[in-house]
Amino acid sequence: MKKDITEFFTELFYPPRCMVCGEVLSQSEKRYGLCTRCRPRVSVIREPFCMKCGKKLLDSTLEYCEDCAKSDHGRFFLAGRGVYLYDGVMREIMYRFKYKNRRYYADCFARQAYRLYHKWISDIRPDLILPVPMFRGKMKKRGYDQAVCFAKALSKVFLIPEGKDIITRVRNTLPQKGLSGAARRLNLKNAFHIRGNLVQSKKILLVDDIYTTGTTVDAVAEALRDAGAALVCCMYICVGSGKRRRKK
Repeated sequence: MKKDITEFFTELFYPPRCMVCGEVLSQSEKRYGLCTRCRPRVSVIREPFCMKCGKKLLDSTLEYCEDCAKSDHGRFFLAGRGVYLYDGVMREIMYRFKYKNRRYYADCFARQAYRLYHKWISDIRPDLILPVPMFRGKMKKRGYDQAVCFAKALSKVFLIPEGKDIITRVRNTLPQKGLSGAARRLNLKNAFHIRGNLVQSKKILLVDDIYTTGTTVDAVAEALRDAGAALVCCMYICVGSGKRRRKK
């Protein structure tokens, strides 16, 4: 993909730096966003992972993570995949991405997503990429929505249109961290609105920054399915690890 003039001068005056140590990257290192020394410190998601949500599993004999195995209604999304394991230095990278205006990290994340999942995406053939939205007041305060940054970057590498303002978060929900499973679901009940009939019969790739229990993406996927989406698959920058159900 050719660079436009803006990208050329941006890299000239602000050369890409390693997401971990901040060193200027060589030409061959730019595609990863990591220098050769720091690259082994970041773990990408490899098998075994949960067959439903894509969460990394610690045991190759397991089929599903604990959250997917115990879900009493199944999942409203067909399947999900994560790019990086959310541990170690990746926590620091995500903090800077979300709160320190390192929006350009999204391009590195998207390129890695393409390396891992281009076959998976080509099999699904999504019609639209949609980000899990942040509440408008919160986004105004931060200045940007990190899920939107990731969605735009994925749209460029996978050549799939990004839908704008199709999903809105209509309630400023409580932080999910620390809530029980039932409380998480209640917290997100009717929190998302789908505009018009823009997802009718469409295959959707729903994207978010960090996947934990899956309650948030599941709530958005439910709203999308209720609005007529044919199917919903998910992709996230980071996922945690999980364990549970053994293969039969």
